[in-house]
Amino acid sequence: MASPELDLAGLVSGFPALLFILDAEDRFLDFRAGEELYAPPEVFLGRRAGEVLPPPAGTRLVEAMARARRSGRQVSVEYSLPFPDGERHYEARIQPLGSGAVSALCIEVTARRRAEEALRLSEERFRVLIEKATDLVIVFDERGAITFASPSSADVLGFVPEELVGTSHLSHVHPDDVTRVANEFLALVKEPGASRRTEFRVRHRDGRWRHLQAEARNLLRVPAVSGVVTNSRDITEQRQLEQRLLHVQKLEGVGRLAGGVAHDFNNQLVAILGYAQLLEEGIRAGRPSLDDLAEIRDAGERARDLTRQLLAVARRQVVEPKVMDLNDVLRDAERLLRRVLGEDVALTVVPAADLWPVKADRTQIHQLLLNLAANARDAMPQGGTLTLETSNAMLEPGYAEAHPGVQPGPYALLVVSDSGVGMSPEASAHLFEPFFTTKPAGEGAGLGLATVYGIVKQAGGHVTVHSEPGRGTDVAIYLPRTEEVAAPPEPLPSPPDHRGSETVLLVEDAPAVRELAARALAEAGYRVLQARNAREALQAADAEKGPLHLLLTDVVMPEMGGQMLARALKQARPATRVLYVSGYAEDAIVHQGVLEPGVSFLGKPFTPTTLLEKVRQVLDAP
Repeated sequence: MASPELDLAGLVSGFPALLFILDAEDRFLDFRAGEELYAPPEVFLGRRAGEVLPPPAGTRLVEAMARARRSGRQVSVEYSLPFPDGERHYEARIQPLGSGAVSALCIEVTARRRAEEALRLSEERFRVLIEKATDLVIVFDERGAITFASPSSADVLGFVPEELVGTSHLSHVHPDDVTRVANEFLALVKEPGASRRTEFRVRHRDGRWRHLQAEARNLLRVPAVSGVVTNSRDITEQRQLEQRLLHVQKLEGVGRLAGGVAHDFNNQLVAILGYAQLLEEGIRAGRPSLDDLAEIRDAGERARDLTRQLLAVARRQVVEPKVMDLNDVLRDAERLLRRVLGEDVALTVVPAADLWPVKADRTQIHQLLLNLAANARDAMPQGGTLTLETSNAMLEPGYAEAHPGVQPGPYALLVVSDSGVGMSPEASAHLFEPFFTTKPAGEGAGLGLATVYGIVKQAGGHVTVHSEPGRGTDVAIYLPRTEEVAAPPEPLPSPPDHRGSETVLLVEDAPAVRELAARALAEAGYRVLQARNAREALQAADAEKGPLHLLLTDVVMPEMGGQMLARALKQARPATRVLYVSGYAEDAIVHQGVLEPGVSFLGKPFTPTTLLEKVRQVLDAP
């Protein structure tokens, strides 16, 4: 067949493509090459495409040309050809020309195909990584609705992705964390490209609360994502371990504190025993002294305060952050710290005026100060100076960028400085690691600064340490300023009438405590039934024909404890109210499961006045 009258000269000059003309029998009639040919030019002319091009390339082109002739329209087809430097990919656009002839414009698409394959592999790799990741990846829209959840949600939360998509980002967050998480999300949405790290608690399908540490980034303006992406890690076990370490360190702190307290406690015992003897002698001689009695009471109150300080340090408790002034905390802790430091260490407190308020757990801050004071004392074996100084500080964005995890902004700063032996740079680099210690074996668990670090981080703060051998140590603690206002103190109520006429069943195995409580209640008008243990208490209850208004019982007793006694008694007398008494801290016995949360409790030691106040409160409660 004659070649169609087409002037192809210059049409593809310099054009990166191959342009062929084929007749109705698929023979090459003409071509213009802007790219390297698969075979020498003479191989093409007059020969059929299926003969020149190897399968499957030749086969695909022949089929495509047949479709173009039948349809009368352009047909596109892709094919590949082997070259010495590797396989090349082409896209052929076949156009019918009439009389069965066609043109084939072939453009090399090797780079595109390789890019597409690379993209496919990348997407496949990303999909596998997401599906196999142990971390939880969730994407939210700007309103906080979940648009994507990784399969790891089944392990982390107990919910498959399909159950999470469409729900709110606050659906499973702990009620105490909801406001903070919502505010952080709103702030992040307003900053395109910004990222934020946070921690919060979420409810697992099984009902337990899990602690998550999340890194969130605003990618709402990235078309491929169009969302806020969070990568969350379950740190529940880590937080539980930190709590156990904190408790161990508290117990270690109690041991250290006991050495300093023992001296004071013995002084109070000397006063109590000595003035009691003088009072007894005065009564025998007919000249009792109220001054002696006042000294006994004062010494007893000081001993009570010492015991409470020990219990406050040793007990386990739920963290209760409250708005506070660090200067007030230092004033409260000053006397306690002096006992820890000993007489050869001078304590100086330098409070700043107009110090910014912070929100933290007061007991934890006391524990932090106790740990730092104990470390400072050990670093000054020959005595020295410990200085506690507060001030306001602004952490700039540049500082925050250089210290990952630190948020820029206003902080209340507490600097604890000692004049001790200091530390080497090598030791300073490991200070916050649990169980790391510079002390000889057996002289410390190495949890002091690890505990300090955990407390500061839990309060959202930042801690640094600067130390040089022979030049002491400075510990700088930054706690973020809070905009919340401290709750006003409750007004003191007018003195109530503590007297009564109800019947009280008093159960106490310590004779001195039982007799004191019985006397105080009887003198206030109550009818008192006494028992030394649970067995005697149940016998007294069976013998009593009238109502029992109140069971006043010790918590820990031989054979049957106070809570078991209360349950047995209330089966027959459900209207009887219960007041528990114990020398253990309330948080400790509730935590150990001895008492249920929310019960009425009176801690020892107590005075007749506090006993009568509590009894009246329990009896008058709705």
